Amino acid sequence: MMKATIIINKISGKTRKYGVEYKLIKHLSDSGYDTDITYTNASGSVPLAAEASKTSDLIVAVGGDGTIGEIINGIMQSGKNPELYIVPAGTVNDYSRAFGLPLDMDTAAQNLSLPYDTIAADVLKINDFNAAYLAAFGDFMTAFTAVSSKTKNSLGRLAYIRAGIRALIKMKPFKVRIETADETIESDSLFTTASSISSVGSIKNLIPDAEIDDGCLHVLNIEPANMKEIITIICLAMRGEITKHEKVKYIQTKRMKIETTGQTRMNIDGDGHPYAPLNLEVLPQRLKLRVPKKS
Repeated sequence: MMKATIIINKISGKTRKYGVEYKLIKHLSDSGYDTDITYTNASGSVPLAAEASKTSDLIVAVGGDGTIGEIINGIMQSGKNPELYIVPAGTVNDYSRAFGLPLDMDTAAQNLSLPYDTIAADVLKINDFNAAYLAAFGDFMTAFTAVSSKTKNSLGRLAYIRAGIRALIKMKPFKVRIETADETIESDSLFTTASSISSVGSIKNLIPDAEIDDGCLHVLNIEPANMKEIITIICLAMRGEITKHEKVKYIQTKRMKIETTGQTRMNIDGDGHPYAPLNLEVLPQRLKLRVPKKS
C-alpha cells in the first residue's frame, strides 16, 4: 500500500475554522493510501517534512505559503522525492494561485480522489536552505510578514490590504545591489523581489512571464517614486503590465546575488526573516507537484 503523510499548520487561518483531517484521510484512503497525520510545532515544518519524506510516497501540505516553503525545504533536505499536494489554508496562498489550484479547502480535499497530473516544479536555493518561490525586500513586502496570525484569521486578505496601504504611505527607499552573470545593478529601491512564479502578494499575474518550470528567477526592482507614480505602478501590476513603467526594472536570470543597505527584515515565501545578503539560484524541475488533471 502507498504511504501518505499529512502535515497541518493549525495556526493557518482556515485550518482553525474547518476540520480537514477526516476529509483528507477519507479521500486518501479511497485512493489507496495508508495515511499518517502530523501537526507543526515550534520547530516548524522542515524536520517533519524531512522525516516524512523518507517513507512517504505523497506529502499533503495544509497551510499557507510559508508552511509550503518549509515543507519543500524539508523534502529537499531528505534526499528523497515524494510527490507534494497542497491544501491552501493561508491568507494569500500565492503558490496555489500561480498553479490555478483550488483555494477552497473542501474542493482541494475532494480532488485527492480524482485524476491528477504530476508536474516538475522549480525550487529556489537561497544560501544554505531551499524555498518555494520568493525572496523580497522593502517595507511593502515586509509589512505583510508583520501581520499577526490573530489579525489574519479575523480579517483575512483585508489584513494584508490594510498593512500594504500603511506601508505605501510610510515606506522608505533603500539601496540594493543585484549581481547576475550578465550585469550588476546598483540602485535605490522601494521594492525588490525575486520570484519563480507569477503570483506575488496575491496579485496573480504580477510577473506574467514567470512559469514554475522555466528554470528562471524573475526579478523586479522598483526605484523610488512619488505617490502618483506608485498608484500608476499598482494599476499596471493589477493588469499584469508592471514592467511597462519606467521606474520598474525587470530581469530574468538563473542565479544572482543580492545585498541591501538599510533593511533589517526580508520576506521569504511570505514569512519574515532577519535580513542577510542572499545567493539565489534555481534548482530546475526538482519538485514533484501533484495538480488536478486538466479536462
